[in-house]
Amino acid sequence: MEPPDKPADSDCCNSGCNPCILDVYEEQLKNYNLKKYQDGNSQQYDNCIHPSSYSVFKLVNREKHTPNSYIFKFEYFSFLNKNYNRSNKEKLNYAPGQHFMLKGRESSSGKEFTRAYTPIPYGENNDKSFTILVRLYDEGKMSSYLKNLQIGSETLWRGPYCNFTIDYTIKNILFIAQGTGIAPIFSIAKEMISNDFCETFLHLLYCCRNMNEIFLRNELYELKSYWNFTYEVFLKDPMNFSPKYEEIIHDRKLVEKDSIQFIKNKGNNLQVVISGSTEFENCISSYITTAGDQKIFLF
Repeated sequence: MEPPDKPADSDCCNSGCNPCILDVYEEQLKNYNLKKYQDGNSQQYDNCIHPSSYSVFKLVNREKHTPNSYIFKFEYFSFLNKNYNRSNKEKLNYAPGQHFMLKGRESSSGKEFTRAYTPIPYGENNDKSFTILVRLYDEGKMSSYLKNLQIGSETLWRGPYCNFTIDYTIKNILFIAQGTGIAPIFSIAKEMISNDFCETFLHLLYCCRNMNEIFLRNELYELKSYWNFTYEVFLKDPMNFSPKYEEIIHDRKLVEKDSIQFIKNKGNNLQVVISGSTEFENCISSYITTAGDQKIFLF
C-alpha cells in the first residue's frame, strides 16, 4: 500500500465539492498510516480509480438518450499517481450507487471545477469502463465541457464515493428520485433485482419535469417485469403524456400523501432512499419524518 499522492492546492476548485479532494487526501493518509502501522506490508493498488488521485479515462462512446440528455461511456487509460505500484490485474471497482468526480476546465478562463456523476448499468461495459447519464444545460459549465469532448478525449476522474450499503434483510425499500437523481437509484435497484436471493420489495416514486425527462424510462419499464419492482412517475408538466402498458404516470406533482400512504401501508421494516437536488431531498425528508421513525438515506 503506497501513500496517497498529495493534491496541489490548485486541485481544490473552491466549488464546495463534497467530498473535497483535500479532505479525501487527509482521510486516505490516515488510513495509509494506520495500515502501515498494523502490518507494514506493501500492497499493490489494482483499482483503476482512486478517491484522492486522478485517473485518465477516454471517452469511447456518446449516444443521445432524450432530447436534452446523453449517455457517455468512458474507459480507463492511465493513472496519474506514479508512486503507486500498479498490478497487472487492474479493473474498475465500485459499488452500486457510488459516484465519481469529473474534473472540467473552462475554455475561456482555464478555471477548473468538478461535478459528481453516478455510473449506471447501461449497455455493454468491460471491467475498466463505465457509463453515466448526463443532462446537458445551455449555460452549464460542465455541460459546455462535455459538449466539446470528442471520441478519444482524455478526462480526469477520481472516486468512488458514497457509503450506501445494500441491506437485503429489509423487507421494503421506497425510492424517491428527481430528474437525473434516478442514476444511483437505478444502479441499486438493478443490482438488487439481479440477485436471485433478493426478497425485498422495491417501489420507486419518480418526479420528472415532463415526458422528455423521464430518464432511463425503458430500463425502468424492463425492471417492472420483475415481481418485486414497481414504479410511479409524477410529471410537473403533464402535456402530451402517454403511459406504456400498465405504466403508472400521474399528471401532477408528487405530494406528501403519496409517500406517507406508502409508508403507512408497509409497516416498520422499511428504508427510504432519496436522490435529487438538496431542496428536493430536504422537502421529501420532512414529509417522511412526519410518518414516523424511518431509515432515510440521502444521496
